Amino acid sequence: MNTEKRKALIVGATGLVGNELLRILLQSNTYENVKALVRKPISIKHPKLTQRLVDFNALEKYEEEFAVHDVFCCLVKF
Repeated sequence: MNTEKRKALIVGATGLVGNELLRILLQSNTYENVKALVRKPISIKHPKLTQRLVDFNALEKYEEEFAVHDVFCCLVKF
């Protein structure tokens, strides 16, 4: 049985789906760290949560942020 704690990255954590997913990931025993890429700071505070303010038009600048086990994208483009 693999007991390694995982690291997750979520993009779009401020939307309806992303916010709910963020809460689920933070409550999960599977993840030791959850990183959220955000345009502006979010109000959720949690010991496992790390927020990174990013420019979504230049995500290539943040390549190192994607060094995680799991990536969740909850972005919607209208």
